[in-house]
Amino acid sequence: MHGRLAFLAASLLAGAATAQSSHGKPAPEHVRGDIVAIDGNTLTVKSRGGETLKLQLADDVRVAVAEKGDLADVRDGAFIGTTAVPQPDGTLRAVEVHVFPESMRGTGEGHRPWDLRPGSTMTNATVAKVAGRKLTLKYSDGEKTVVLPPDVTVVKLEPADRSQLKPGVHLFALASRQPDGTLRAERVTIGKDGVVPPMSPLPRREARGASASVPRFGSGGSGQFLVGPDGAQSMHRAGNGDYIMEPVIRVVP
Repeated sequence: MHGRLAFLAASLLAGAATAQSSHGKPAPEHVRGDIVAIDGNTLTVKSRGGETLKLQLADDVRVAVAEKGDLADVRDGAFIGTTAVPQPDGTLRAVEVHVFPESMRGTGEGHRPWDLRPGSTMTNATVAKVAGRKLTLKYSDGEKTVVLPPDVTVVKLEPADRSQLKPGVHLFALASRQPDGTLRAERVTIGKDGVVPPMSPLPRREARGASASVPRFGSGGSGQFLVGPDGAQSMHRAGNGDYIMEPVIRVVP
């Protein structure tokens, strides 16, 4: 994963990532993987989980390309998307920021759950205010305050076309499951210059690691602590696209 940026393609959002859409239809499915073959309008994709999938491209499929950006691209008035996780003070901590060109303003506008990790969200909105590393984002029916940590990943999105879909290209697709079970891709985003689609959502694993007994101050006894990794709580993505795991410390009852 060294040298690769990860991104969540905000341009692929067409509705809430919940079990049902506002019209009662199944919500679009997120497909992350690599194109291994192309036959007409059908893409064969090796998913991040190792599954081989067939994606049928819609006649009006929309394709976007993502390239490396930086914090200077996140300015007042810009339309952006951000994958984030909630913080105790009610703000959101950005994991990734996706800057849209003017021609794509309004794409997927709003705030919704996202599948990167438990509790994560996606917000597509206009930057109403920049105060250091704190953003005020406004969308049609609300606003959010987002904090940009030092390791946040920033990418710029640009319109592309299906001619750029080739074997070996990494993609993120928004697809709908058809009555016959096939997947129909309405939107596809691919990476450029080392930018690759996001890894699959981090699996939650039972915490495990080294345990130790330490004195309980003032009680005269001792307590048991467990130190180890937890896939959902201790792993985060660095600015260069690498995953970093930090230990979780828990008190064992």
